[in-house]
Amino acid sequence: MTMFLPGGVEDAPLWLVLHGSKNTVDYFLKYTDLSNFAQANHFGFLALQASRIRGSGNSYQFDVGAHSQPMEVMEDAEIHDVQFVREALREVLKLPCIDKRRVHCAGYSNGARFCMRLAAEMSMVFASVAPVSGLRFPKPNLANRPIPILAFHGEADAVNPFKGHGDTYWHESVPDAMKDWAQFNQCSGSFAAPKFLQQAAFLKGSYTGCKDNATVEVIRMPNAGHQWPGATFTIPGLGIVSTVDANRLIFNFFAQHRLPDYVDVNGNLQVTGLRAVTDHEIQPDESFSKFSGICVVMSLAILASVALAAKIFAFVKSSVSLGNPSTHRLLLNSRSLE
Repeated sequence: MTMFLPGGVEDAPLWLVLHGSKNTVDYFLKYTDLSNFAQANHFGFLALQASRIRGSGNSYQFDVGAHSQPMEVMEDAEIHDVQFVREALREVLKLPCIDKRRVHCAGYSNGARFCMRLAAEMSMVFASVAPVSGLRFPKPNLANRPIPILAFHGEADAVNPFKGHGDTYWHESVPDAMKDWAQFNQCSGSFAAPKFLQQAAFLKGSYTGCKDNATVEVIRMPNAGHQWPGATFTIPGLGIVSTVDANRLIFNFFAQHRLPDYVDVNGNLQVTGLRAVTDHEIQPDESFSKFSGICVVMSLAILASVALAAKIFAFVKSSVSLGNPSTHRLLLNSRSLE
């Protein structure tokens, strides 16, 4: 798990960043270039490492299955990703430099589908979501408010086909999932199929006139495969990378959406029933002495609490490494169900 905080910024937005099923955090951040993008644009992120599934080799999965519901294999192994996200954010959002009303979720593939589960189960925490190659409508949808959504999908995606009828978790088409969310968000014209209009290198479908301005938008990319748009390199076997700059479009979309004033952000991150853990390892880098500012000072204690939560939810070992004045990294060995 990696956490980045921008230096010298008050009330920074925070992105929860979730990788795909065959990625690790480090690989995904290089693939998307989100580390450099966050530093250049002064927002923070928390990038989580998913669990390894028994018998799947190097495949990692967040706890999301068909209809954006929990996976039985995860629940049996007492891996509860939604609870862990709640606990981690409850600690991280104690930092005074993060705006609690501007917490967003951006994910790719399996991570995108997990963003959609979080949109349904933590709707009073996440201001908006941006799924890449993973837009789903959870059934049941437990969201307590409309959720602004910006999704990206390649027309040539062979893993999660744009028209649906894919794997067991991927029956509904992207336009149908989009329409379901538009109806949930009480958007104008939501009972009609979405229309996609040409815009430069992509087609864009939008439902507007939604409650709480919770627009639902899909960037549809001709010839693009199961890839992060604008990625720094191509993942072999997953098709073409679109030239669309997903990072910039997501940043612009998130900037337009914050939690409504009626949401009690402080009352929505309570977690109970955690199993006790008696030991954990926190190893601060010597370079910590170079840092100043209350947010940075507090972050060491906060990350220690997150590391303890990680052990509670089956992480094996944790350490804190502070590398430069604007970056904090919390590195944890991947959870394993083997």
